[in-house]
Amino acid sequence: MDWKNIGKWLGRSTLYTVIGWGVIISDPFGFGSASDKATQEAFYKLISSGYPTEAQQDILVILLDANSIQGLHDSGFFVANEWPITYKDHSELLGLILEQEPAVIFGDIFFEKRRSTDKTFPLFKKVLELNQSDKGHRTPIVFADVSNNAGGNIFELEAIDQMIYMAPSSWVLPKNSYPLYAEGERTPALLLRDIYCNQTAPTPDCLKVESSGASTDVMSVLWGSKTPDEMFPELRGQKCKTSTGKEFNLATLLLEGLLYGFKNEKTRQLCPFHPVLYGNDVYNITRYGTCE
Repeated sequence: MDWKNIGKWLGRSTLYTVIGWGVIISDPFGFGSASDKATQEAFYKLISSGYPTEAQQDILVILLDANSIQGLHDSGFFVANEWPITYKDHSELLGLILEQEPAVIFGDIFFEKRRSTDKTFPLFKKVLELNQSDKGHRTPIVFADVSNNAGGNIFELEAIDQMIYMAPSSWVLPKNSYPLYAEGERTPALLLRDIYCNQTAPTPDCLKVESSGASTDVMSVLWGSKTPDEMFPELRGQKCKTSTGKEFNLATLLLEGLLYGFKNEKTRQLCPFHPVLYGNDVYNITRYGTCE
């Protein structure tokens, strides 16, 4: 037996093993992290059909697009017929939503400095003041803020920031990574959760969130793929794919993942997880009712 050659072989094997392990741990070319991310996305896609749906109908997304703004203008409810809409338009729509007494409102709209060409800001301010008065519903209202915005926002500049909450909603992070804090402030999801938990008795949903308050504290986001029932089927049709059940949905995702890849757009055409209404539909339902 050639012990010398065996020793060389063992030495080389040990050296290569150590080098290989070091490369895997350090991941200098990003191959490992990219593979882990792709695996995570595929796994999330497969288990998305089992996402809990208990609170699915408790959140309503109201969208303003070109068609809905034009519809609200044609009905005489909006002054503007395109974006950006006026402060009066914002006040009218916000007032319409407040009439329904929601638990909380989040407006994903940036209000920076006051527009000099729009003289209707006092009407917007009046709606906020009324909401906080004894005659109002005192509904918590959250608006989006720009992280580290040195210029401030209109609510601070007009000294009415005590009437609303602000939450930064812009950051740079990998897809499906959602920070709990941005620039030291709570992001919308965490702030809305805290507002909800302060309004209700302690529940398992309101377990304490352990966070250092740093922007590096992020959640890995899992989106449920089971689409909600249409609230009003007679309204504008949904241009997206709906699921019909966990078993069918899982089988569909598996097949599409095998055929097109789990990151392909063909596997991302499901309707939003929560119910959606367009702004003009909210107006029509509130003012005229529905066919039901």
